[in-house]
Amino acid sequence: MIHRGLEKTDIQLKQIQNQQLDISSNKQIDIAPLKDLTCLIKLDMSRCGLRQLSALKSLINLQFLDISYNSNVNITALQYLKSLTHLYLNNCNIVSLYVLRPLANLEELRIASNKIVYLDANLNEMKYLEELRVQYNLVGDFSQIEKRQNFNNIGNFQDMPSQEELHTANKMRRIEGPNVQLKYIKHKTIKTTLNNCKQKINVVMNRMCSNHVQFSSSIVRLFQQLDQFRFE
Repeated sequence: MIHRGLEKTDIQLKQIQNQQLDISSNKQIDIAPLKDLTCLIKLDMSRCGLRQLSALKSLINLQFLDISYNSNVNITALQYLKSLTHLYLNNCNIVSLYVLRPLANLEELRIASNKIVYLDANLNEMKYLEELRVQYNLVGDFSQIEKRQNFNNIGNFQDMPSQEELHTANKMRRIEGPNVQLKYIKHKTIKTTLNNCKQKINVVMNRMCSNHVQFSSSIVRLFQQLDQFRFE
């Protein structure tokens, strides 16, 4: 059910029995009645000018929550939502992730465009977390989450020019961002895969060379770039 752009008198939240509710872009809405909607599984409250989330404490079945673009919101109440698997907190002026520590079931966490400087070691306790989006923050060090074993994607790396070394996880599939300055990629699985790949390509190239096959300049440049990386 979607209720966008309405005034607080236009919606009776207590009467809603749906498992999904979108009340995004409702600047004047009173979310207090949400405490009775324990059946909710998915809730979008982005762009609502929220300050407090205490009404959400009783939503024990909530799995998806988007409260992005609420620049003055207090996220302390989120620690009670232990069923959450997807949490969007973009543009919320967040400086710390400590209150999210109890959310052990998170699979996706979006915290883009905040004021986060450090990624807490508490993220390591979120054993199901696969996707973390941290673009446009102040993070310059990923050492606190280097032990992660199941990341598939770490957001976009814009505005992180000082990040030169990344200790990745077993299932890392993508690293995005135009300003990535990584010099070292360190992980046993990635190292083994790339080295094995390089060895196989070298075998093929040696065979082709023995048959006097000429390589294009693009292939030569590719191997020159690979040689600049150090796989520990």
